Formats: sequence, structure tokens, C-alpha cells
Amino acid sequence: MKIRNPFVIIIWSFGLFILMNTWQYLGALITSMTSNIPFESIISGSFKNEKVIIMMGLVASIVGIPLIFVITKYLWKRDFTWMRLHFNLTYFIKGVLGGIILPVVIIIALIIYGNASIVELPNRFTAINLTAVLIGYLGLSMFTAISEEIVFRAIVTREIATKWNWVIATLIGGIYFGLIHVISVINVVVIMDILWIIISSMIVSFLFVAMYIRSKSLWLPIGFHAGWNYSLTAIIGTKMSGKESLFGMFNLELSGNQIITGGQFGIETSVVSLIAYILIAILLIKYSINGKVDLLSNTANNAEISSRTQADSNGVAMNTTIKKISDTYSCN
Repeated sequence: MKIRNPFVIIIWSFGLFILMNTWQYLGALITSMTSNIPFESIISGSFKNEKVIIMMGLVASIVGIPLIFVITKYLWKRDFTWMRLHFNLTYFIKGVLGGIILPVVIIIALIIYGNASIVELPNRFTAINLTAVLIGYLGLSMFTAISEEIVFRAIVTREIATKWNWVIATLIGGIYFGLIHVISVINVVVIMDILWIIISSMIVSFLFVAMYIRSKSLWLPIGFHAGWNYSLTAIIGTKMSGKESLFGMFNLELSGNQIITGGQFGIETSVVSLIAYILIAILLIKYSINGKVDLLSNTANNAEISSRTQADSNGVAMNTTIKKISDTYSCN
């Protein structure tokens, strides 16, 4: 399998990431036509209500997620087995549970230390509106998790690791991951905030990559990423990646030292979260099962591709042998 140029990987993956997100224009158009909300307000994110969230979430699920796999399959053209993209329900569920629980634990710690407070409860919603929000955020969380983990882990980090190693690849992928997130908040942050977001992105990238190479499945980090986003937006109702979430079950307000709370970006860049990322990543990489830590290889021609190719060759040889035996008996 040919090793690709890291510069080309970065440029090409950015283009794929943009294509994956084109569903948002269709979602905004449908939502605008059915709710009389201006298209520009929806696509810019400046206007949100329960209807916008559920409509965008449904379009993300029906159009956006399938689009990710079509683009990856036909434009990136790497084997899904090598990318470790074949669905694994067990790892996905484990990831989702971890992603939901961890931010709740962090928020409880912030509440105890006086850096967070609950300002609104679920009773402000009708049952129908709350259900709509929960369904809408589910679709949005799943789309974000799948698209970002495929682009930043299975494409960028995995590919660059084949040329150098996992550590260098994770650093590069983490910086890239951070810069993409900086774009969404560039108008409300200063230089020091940008640097902190990039550093935080590098640290959380080590966590996602640790999940990826330890489980040998992309569905563990996808599940964790989706669970984390869903927990912050749909359940806790706090700022995520610099964007307010006002329609969660609860509504949480952060206050105090920005290093503790994450400031303009949210608890993703909180020092409490960063410590948790590091500890979990170390456990994933170092904790042994039966005295052995088995990690995903960073080679371009790993065992699974070689074994599958060998299996295909054996299959062809066996079919040829069977045909010869059949021909011999037919002649007799």
C-alpha cells in the first residue's frame, strides 16, 4: 500500500471535511422553508430554537452521515478494514457511556468548587419540545463525531503515522484538529485563547488516538466523541467548542478562573478536563491485559491487509484446484 505525502493528506482531508459538511446547506434550506426562519440565520448559527435543532439533526442523520461514508469510500479510497472503520457495537457503546459520564463528573467537580451552577431545569420545556431537542442533538452529535474521527484520526493521524510514527502523527493531527476548531471562535478569542485551544486539542487528540490504537477500532473514539458532545449539549446544556447550548435538559453557567472553566471555548479546554484526558490516555496505552499491551500497528502494510490478501490468494488457488479436479472427473 502506497504511503501518502503528509502535506497532500492535510490539504486533501480538509477538502473532504468541507464536502462532508455540505449537508448543512440542505438542512438550513429545509428548515427555513418549513419554519419561516431566514436561511442565513440558520446556516450562520445565529438563530436556534427547538425546531431548528430537530430539523438539522434529522438531516444530519439522513443525509450527512451517509455522505461521510460515500466521500470516504470513493474519494479517499482507503480500505475500511485498514482504517478500522467497520462498525463495532461493543466499542461504540463503551465509548458513548464514557463520553456521557466524564463531562458529568467534571461538571459535578466544578459545581462543588463553585465554578458552575445550574440556572435552568428540564421543566421549562414541554415533553414534545424536549424530545425534539434530544433527538436533534443526537443526530448532530453523531455526525460531528463520525466526520471528525474519520478525518482527524483515521485519515490524517493514521496516514501520517505510516510515514513517521504515532506520536508525531498525533501531534500534527492535534494541531490540525485545534486549528479547525479555532475557526469557529476566531472572532471572540485572543492569541492566548487560540494557543490554549490548540494545546487542549493536541491533548484530547492523544486521548482519541489512544482509544483508536488500543481498541484497534475507530468506533471507540467515535462513541466517546458522540457521547461527550451529546452530554454537553443535550443533557448538561453548557458551552461546547465556543458555542452556547441553551436547549439542553439543564442549562449550566460557568464562572470563575478561565483555566478551570475553559473560558470562551467551554469545559473541553478546562484544566480539569485536560488532566482527565491525560490520565485516561496513559491508562489505555500502559494498562496491560494478561501482561500484554496490544496496539494498532502504524505500518502501511499491516497484518490484517496482508492476511486478507493471502486469504484471497488462497481462495483463488483453492478454486483453481477444485476446478481442475472437477474437469478430471468430468473427462473420466
